[in-house]
Amino acid sequence: MGSPRSGRILNLHGERMVTRNFEPGGRSWSQLKDINNALNLAQENRLNLLLAQCVETAYHSLVNDYKGGELDHSVYYLWLEHTLEPDQG
Repeated sequence: MGSPRSGRILNLHGERMVTRNFEPGGRSWSQLKDINNALNLAQENRLNLLLAQCVETAYHSLVNDYKGGELDHSVYYLWLEHTLEPDQG
């Protein structure tokens, strides 16, 4: 049994990020939907999932502001890269 770093999913998405291949596989809007479903369930059960709320905020921006909803959810890498760029104005 290998380490989590040697997993197939990490290798697949890592390669997509390195080669900047963000063609749809698992679309970002679907990821956002799943995150929202999890947060709604948590709220119904009085759970406060702070990290999940941060992820939802980021995916909401990715899907709605960065127009990444139809791209593979690994495009999150480009969104993150974009948000870390120094302000050009």
